[in-house]
Amino acid sequence: GSSMRSLLQHPGTFEHFADLFARGEIDEARSETWSSLLRRRIDFCLAQAERFCDASTDEMRQLLVRMSQHCWESELTEFAVTAAKLMEVIPELFAADEKGRSIYSALIRTGVLRGKDTVEFAITDAGPYLLSFELEKQFAAKEDSERKGLVSKWLRDRWNYWPLLDAVLALIDRLSDDPDINHRNLLAIVEAMVATHH
Repeated sequence: GSSMRSLLQHPGTFEHFADLFARGEIDEARSETWSSLLRRRIDFCLAQAERFCDASTDEMRQLLVRMSQHCWESELTEFAVTAAKLMEVIPELFAADEKGRSIYSALIRTGVLRGKDTVEFAITDAGPYLLSFELEKQFAAKEDSERKGLVSKWLRDRWNYWPLLDAVLALIDRLSDDPDINHRNLLAIVEAMVATHH
């Protein structure tokens, strides 16, 4: 439909659609958003990676969220980390199972990560998308009265770390995929953004 055509005009979104389409995982009739395409693409790759290591999809996703969080804390805007630093902050990525396989090698093999000396996400926009899960966790941990302040801080911090705004938008996009469940959080975030701009 026309909404899908307009969605695909964004180069990053088209990349995700094309990858899923080539794998037979999607067709044009589906109603998709930027974040739902990205989720499906990452989930597909993680499901493939399960065949090459002992970790589950959820365990691998959590490690990738931690990687994106480290990039935020270290102000690495391209989500590229030296392998040495990654081994230090997320050693589980590199730990070998009884067959000598690591999560890192499985994620490289299935196209989630790339690089040897410097490791980065191989999927466009994966860094901000995964960082949005950390933002959601921080948001959920706050009392209602503290949430506006947290969102305001994110919006201020984006001047020092621009992918943070992409992560906030990814969070909004993800929450709007299921507005019945997420209505309250979605409304609180949008209200905080509006208040910050006044």
